[in-house]
Amino acid sequence: MSIIRRIFLRNSALAVLGTAAVPGFLTRAAFGAFGALGLAAAGFAAGWILLVLHGTADITSASFLPAGLLAAFALIACPQISFAAGLLALARAVRLQRLRVAPAAELALLARRTNAALAFGAASLVAFAGYAVDYHAAFAHRRVVAGASGALVLLLPLAAAALASRNAVAVRSSVPGGAGDMFDDLPVALPRRPWLVCLGLAGALALLLLAAGGLDEGPRNAVAEPVLVVGGFAALGRRLGLR
Repeated sequence: MSIIRRIFLRNSALAVLGTAAVPGFLTRAAFGAFGALGLAAAGFAAGWILLVLHGTADITSASFLPAGLLAAFALIACPQISFAAGLLALARAVRLQRLRVAPAAELALLARRTNAALAFGAASLVAFAGYAVDYHAAFAHRRVVAGASGALVLLLPLAAAALASRNAVAVRSSVPGGAGDMFDDLPVALPRRPWLVCLGLAGALALLLLAAGGLDEGPRNAVAEPVLVVGGFAALGRRLGLR
């Protein structure tokens, strides 16, 4: 009976707390996740420079080509998705930290953005470690070991941030209301035309990559990256509150 009473009192306290202090729990978790992602991004960049400084790998030279191709694709897609989801989570956290209470739907959206950023950040690190091992013949052995092991160690702060986010979600809000979308988080007012914004961004990115890549890589990058942007928007747009 005493155990049941403690559980009841604990859940009642969380319910009361959830009506007044929930934004603080989740925004702190989101800020912590963004910090962990920044650390992982710095390590990812350092590891990449360390790995390719004295060698490059042909895409077909992998020890096990299907795994190498998957890792190479993940190295392109996952960091960008993690970065976009992290920025969206940060923008929503900044807006919510000024509020005493927030609708449950808004807090759930913040949690989804935070978790997506952490998940794709972790996938980026795993892909980097897999790429280093699968293409080890093209790089110095010590660089492969340092890069792969460093990437796996950087999973620890991401795991800690994910645990903090999970614990924060346990405190629920009882406030009704909608989740909103990315237009609510922007510092400037834009027409609420999400696909127009997506296609405009993809077009601007294509022109930038075409100019930066030259005749060799420009056309390829100008096609591949916008396809990734549009595909990611279609697949994750609703979950991340983009549309």
